[in-house]
Formats: sequence, C-alpha cells, structure tokens
Amino acid sequence: FRSSAHSQALEFELMRRDIPYEYRGGQKFFERAHIKDVVCFLRVAHNPQDEVAWMRVLGLQTGIGDASASAIATQVKVATEFGRILVSADALRVPKRAQDGWREFQAIARDMVESGKTPAHMIRAVSSSTYRDYLEREYPNWRERLEDLEQLALFAETYQEVGPFLNDIALYDEVVAGRDGGSTNAARAGASDEERMVLSTIHQAKGLEWDTVFILHLAEGSFPSRRAIAEDGMEEERRLFYVAVTRARKRLFLTYPMTSGYDTLQFNQPSTFVEEVPARLFDRVELREATNGYHSVSVNRSGSKTVWSDDAAPWSDEEEVIEVDRIGEKKPQPPRSFLRSIDEL
Repeated sequence: FRSSAHSQALEFELMRRDIPYEYRGGQKFFERAHIKDVVCFLRVAHNPQDEVAWMRVLGLQTGIGDASASAIATQVKVATEFGRILVSADALRVPKRAQDGWREFQAIARDMVESGKTPAHMIRAVSSSTYRDYLEREYPNWRERLEDLEQLALFAETYQEVGPFLNDIALYDEVVAGRDGGSTNAARAGASDEERMVLSTIHQAKGLEWDTVFILHLAEGSFPSRRAIAEDGMEEERRLFYVAVTRARKRLFLTYPMTSGYDTLQFNQPSTFVEEVPARLFDRVELREATNGYHSVSVNRSGSKTVWSDDAAPWSDEEEVIEVDRIGEKKPQPPRSFLRSIDEL
C-alpha cells in the first residue's frame, strides 16, 4: 500500500471473515483521529451515558473546552435516549461561550436521528455536517479523511443497528491490541508458519519477498501521486514501483479501482507505470457489475489478450466467466450442456 488509508476495506473484510493477517506500516485505520471522532458520535447516540465519548465530541465544537464539555456531559449523560438531549441551551446550564458549540452539536445530533438510525446513515450525517468544516480547518489532507469516513460508512452498510457495529469495532480493537502485544490467541497468532495475509506499505516491505504479491491502487494520480507528477518526483515514484514489483517471487497482481471519490464519482485510469509494462508480460483481468446484481469476473488465459474493453461485445463462450456475489462468494454455475449449445446454433 502507498498508505494505511488504502488498506482499510481489505482489513475490514479480513476481520469479518476471520482470516489471519499481519499489518505492517502506517497508522491503523481505527487509530486515526477522525475515525475515533465519528465513532464517538455513534457511541453517544447508542449510549448517552458514555462520558468519555461525550468529552471527545463536545470538545470538537466551537467554544467548548474541557471544563465546558465536562459540565455539559454531566447533565446530558443522564438521558436514557439520545433524542432527549435535543433541547435548547437554556434548558441546560451551558456556559455562554459554549452555547454556539452546543447548538452546532444539536444540529449534528438532529441529522443523525433523522438520517434513519442505521450506522452508515449516521456516519454520513456527521461527515456532511459542520464536522466537515472542522476537518477542512484542521487538516491539509481533509479530503482523504472524508474518503476514510466514506469507507467507514461503506463498511457499516452491512449493519442495521449501531450496537452490533460498535461491538465489532471493539472486537477489532481487542484483536489488534492482542496482535500487537504478542497475544498467543490461536485464532490470530498461531504458529509462526501459519498461513496469513500480510498487509504492508511499500516502505515496510523493503528487503522482504513473498510468493504472491498484490499491489493496490495503481491508478493515475494515486501511484504516481499527483504531487509527484506536479513536483517532478516521477523517478522516486518509479523507484518505489520497482521496489513493490520485485517483492514477488512467483505471482504479481497489479490492480487499480475503476472508480473512486467522495464528493463526485471519478473514473480512474491505470497508472502510467502499468501502461509502461509490455502487454506480453501479463494477462488482463477486469471486473464489471452485471445487470443481474452480480459482479462478473472474466479471466482470459490465452496469453496477453485483453478480455474486453469499453467498446467490446458481451462475454463469449470462449472466455472463462466466474460470477461472485457482493461479498465475494462464488455463485454456483449451471453445468454447460452440449445440446444447449446445439440449440443456440
């Protein structure tokens, strides 16, 4: 990975499927400040008695310091339901300088309540609120942080209630803590030769090799980065690409997302570095969403021939087609019939 932000979707899936993995390099997803912020918004919505979460979310608001946050949290944490805190500042003993901030929080809370109460809707309600303005003020990479929050929302879409979502996040934290602390839990640590997936930044992978390597996010503007292109840093990026591809002993997969973006949908082009590799050196595998709601995966094993392009015809009988559902499970295929082929003729 170029950064830990590119690893979270895969890390979520590995955690959900209980696949052993090792994480190397970069800050872990749930340790990032903006992720903790939004999770705390969900925590106070689920459990208004959570004083630690109250202190964090109130501290993000205009004019609310530690003393004001503590005073407000002491009053609102007695509520049994999140919706009951949506009262005017006059109904609470809120210091004058903190009243604007308290109204800002109420606006966010109201959007969360009205969003549908699923964790994904609540996350998006927070990320589109004045919290977005806070990120823009505080962080130069605020757009990347918004994309992180959208990834969190996508992960949360499989949950209908906030409680199970927060429980799984807590479980994730326990797993990471156990792994980093040298836990002997068989499900995660196991023997030294246990099969596991390794998630690593390119820098952390220097000097190491694996039989199979997947390089992710090889899209133009991401690898090489826009900054490198603008600041004449292509040679350094090309050197990193060389380091990445030479980590593979036997099999190398170069991948890029066809679309990305938070505010607007962006169609990606493969990295310049991928285009520079002679076509005879690799087979091409492409993914598209089928009209029946499944994702079709077409794999052509006839050398370097491309499976299809944007203007190509639909799948042909000469191509091997595998269909998987939205969580990656292979869809059972009916057996091919010779008589059926004759009828089609």
